[in-house]
Amino acid sequence: PGCEAVSGAFVITLLQWPDVGVPFDCVRGFEVVGRMPVTGVHRPLSAPSQGDLRLDPADLLGSVGEEYVDDLMRSARPGPLSDRLLAASTKEVTLGLCSPFFDRSHFDAVFGRGNWRPLWRHLVIQHNKDRPIDDGKSLGTNRCLYDFETIVCIRMEFLALLALAFARRVLQRAGARWPAWLSILIATADWWKGYRQCHPREAPLPWCIFGHWHSGRGCAQFSQLYGLPFGLASAVTQFNFSQPVSAPSSAASSFSSAASTSTTKASSASAPRTARASGLSSSAPPSSASSWSPPKRRPSDRLAPFWVTSSTST
Repeated sequence: PGCEAVSGAFVITLLQWPDVGVPFDCVRGFEVVGRMPVTGVHRPLSAPSQGDLRLDPADLLGSVGEEYVDDLMRSARPGPLSDRLLAASTKEVTLGLCSPFFDRSHFDAVFGRGNWRPLWRHLVIQHNKDRPIDDGKSLGTNRCLYDFETIVCIRMEFLALLALAFARRVLQRAGARWPAWLSILIATADWWKGYRQCHPREAPLPWCIFGHWHSGRGCAQFSQLYGLPFGLASAVTQFNFSQPVSAPSSAASSFSSAASTSTTKASSASAPRTARASGLSSSAPPSSASSWSPPKRRPSDRLAPFWVTSSTST
């Protein structure tokens, strides 16, 4: 992620792009649950109404999280697409996009019993392609997201406008003469694995685990995702905020040490950025729509996990 972060920081500085936190995300990882910062780039959303308050992530952990996994284990059954789902998930394991399959006891040992909340995976067949979906909606995980911006589908003229803005900024800095060493190239590039190329921060790792029926072992099995889950509402916006990062193998190699210390660091993490930015408690959602305005993105605030509280430590 180093090269992408440096090149991204260069362009952000040159264009005075409002979202100065993107290079930090490419290195430290992206947020998954909790209160999302405002980038100043995408279309703003109104605050949730009094009757539509979201959940604090901590409310879904502990005894609630333990009962949740208990229910998953009891209700896990084979389905008509179980074999194809296992094949698609095994392919991700082979590519280094997620960990091998483990039973519940493994993640209980890593994060503490009740301190991880897996997403149940199902399969969608789209244009003859098997797409695993990690369901964050029906199981309530998406309710732990406070997002005050949404993506905007741009039109083709955006590329010309972007090139024009870049050229104007260069001429302002360099004078009337265009630098001989600099040229503008407009092209498109498809990401290798999309969401999987954006890795989550260390703190939300307990929320980036998927489970499904393992037709070979005859029971529910779980795997740690090294990238963003396709099925979490936050993954949509974070992916569109991001730049390409390095191959997920780098995230996979660091997971074993990161996961083993995530619950220990939870109780000693520095003050969450939301608390510093807004003066509110980091562990409780706003009591009303008017009691909190979303924090602005600040690089210094992006260096520490923001929603972790002592309730997630073992």
